Amino acid sequence: MKGGVVALGGFGAAQGIRLASNLLMTRLLAPDAFGLMGITLAIQIWLNMISDVGLDASIIRSKNGEEPTFLATARTMQLARNSLIAICLVIGAIALDPMQKAGMVKEGSVFNDPRLPEFILCAALSVFINGFNAMRIALHNRSLNLIPVIRLELGSQIISIAAMTAAAVYGMGAYSLAFGAVVSAATKCAGSFWFLKGPPARFEFHREHFDEIFNYGKWLLIASTFGYLATRGDQFIFGWLLTIDSFSFYSIATIWIVACRTIVE
Repeated sequence: MKGGVVALGGFGAAQGIRLASNLLMTRLLAPDAFGLMGITLAIQIWLNMISDVGLDASIIRSKNGEEPTFLATARTMQLARNSLIAICLVIGAIALDPMQKAGMVKEGSVFNDPRLPEFILCAALSVFINGFNAMRIALHNRSLNLIPVIRLELGSQIISIAAMTAAAVYGMGAYSLAFGAVVSAATKCAGSFWFLKGPPARFEFHREHFDEIFNYGKWLLIASTFGYLATRGDQFIFGWLLTIDSFSFYSIATIWIVACRTIVE
């Protein structure tokens, strides 16, 4: 019960900060920034979900979840997965520029914006940084010791907002959102080492632990893929069909709708 109350309070605070941040940034940036960030996040989340093998869930549920060798194997798998996602994002960003110049993407859409490849490259960097996170967040979730995790989440969120605001004030424009995402990833990664207690973060590979994690997580791959289509498929469809200005307003509205709905649920 205590863990549930803490989790609910932390989640509500995170959503409140997110909405306040959204309101602030809409004052500082042109709407097209949110369209670029919206489609970038849609691509990143898609790659995350179709490669989701349930590392955190495996640590929480497994009887071996607190063993250093299990955690080291999970961390190795995390870095390998995030590196693969980052490579896919880099390849996509590099391929998008010649596709835009060749007229292979719809003119006027967010996919045709020349800034999109740079946004995707920033997303690749943030994903790669997250691959080095210590597995202590999952360990704290396993024991329902959620207060340190919530502090870390809210702290990284607040630092990210401060970075985005400073970048916007000093003239980075739409790139302020991409910069904030990288700062958030770096802050959370550093915090997982400095502010969370736990065993040393190591990279190791033990086949028996790998088999346990993969055999459990392979079923999540199917669920995550179809779950993405249900929850984020509209981002790709409207990103292609709408102009960047229309899609940007759609992205801003979606942020508010999803946040409010999630709080109520």
